[in-house]
Amino acid sequence: MAKEVVVENKVAERIQKIHLVQLMSYLKTVGKTVGLLFNFGGPKPEFKRRVLTDSAFQRSTQADGAKVCVAGDDLLHPDLVYDVVGGMLEVFKTLGPGFVHRIYGNACYHELRLRGHEVAAHRSMRVYYRGHDVGGVKFRHLQIASELLVFPVAIGDVADIRLENLKDRMRYLDIPLGILVNFHTTWLQPVILRA
Repeated sequence: MAKEVVVENKVAERIQKIHLVQLMSYLKTVGKTVGLLFNFGGPKPEFKRRVLTDSAFQRSTQADGAKVCVAGDDLLHPDLVYDVVGGMLEVFKTLGPGFVHRIYGNACYHELRLRGHEVAAHRSMRVYYRGHDVGGVKFRHLQIASELLVFPVAIGDVADIRLENLKDRMRYLDIPLGILVNFHTTWLQPVILRA
């Protein structure tokens, strides 16, 4: 049985649904069928066992329907947005949650290229304060021609990202449209941004 079981250790207050979905993602990506999840962060240790079957993985990553939050008025380039969001859903369906943002950025880059888009990968962005450049920060994002920026992230709460900073980056590059996608979730909620 050695090398046949994936063991995931957590230090959280309690085991949450995202932890179980992550375990299923890990099983799928490493080609194993049994996963053990241990949590040592609560008052008492917790343990969950999961077995990967095709239907189990599909249930664990199935969205109640992707919800798209639009931050702005009209939607620009609706066909492009539809295709890009479809690509992000494909990445999520294939990988599931549980990886660092770099993995999702690379997967999104390749998925968009497979879909025939001209994609440039940026590894950092400038930060502006009241219109003044105040420095750079490592933040991977993708540019599709001069029409769209895609910001793939993997964080606990997307509200921790200041959308105005992303919009500043879009304005600086003269790109009117952006999509923020958080892969650290049980289902995707892309946020459409207008500069």
